Amino acid sequence: MPQENVQVDVFPLLRLPLVAKEHVLCMMTPFELNNFRLEIPEGLDRLEVNRSKFINYEHLLRVKARNIVLKGSILTNQEINRFLKSWMACESHLDLESFKINASGFNPMKEIIMDVPHEVAIGLDAISEKFPSYITLTSGYNIKRSDGKEATVCLSQWYDMFLLIH
Repeated sequence: MPQENVQVDVFPLLRLPLVAKEHVLCMMTPFELNNFRLEIPEGLDRLEVNRSKFINYEHLLRVKARNIVLKGSILTNQEINRFLKSWMACESHLDLESFKINASGFNPMKEIIMDVPHEVAIGLDAISEKFPSYITLTSGYNIKRSDGKEATVCLSQWYDMFLLIH
């Protein structure tokens, strides 16, 4: 059967509970994943996706969850930078409390924070208390949203970027 005839629109995945969807996505072919668009319900307290390659930048902007964890993401550091700018301009994710995503490259924070107004965060110990003991924050920056809300952008030893809203 040619790949063009695969219909991912009628995939029974949409009838599964949200927690089960991630496990089904692991079994999909790369073609199905490239053409798959998951509509995530709004108002979730926490959304964690272990293999989030199907979530592109535009899809991320539509996600309405207070805490977002994207592992194995394909988003670039430049797209993470655009996401921070969108949050700072009050264009998206007004109810966001935390965001975690994998970063890439030798010095990812340089690209992520490059043209975002920020201050170097002092005293990451208070922020570190919110994470398990095996996570070490290597750098952090404070940013401010246009409505005055503040957040800290941190990087862990495994190049995970955290955005924690105060």
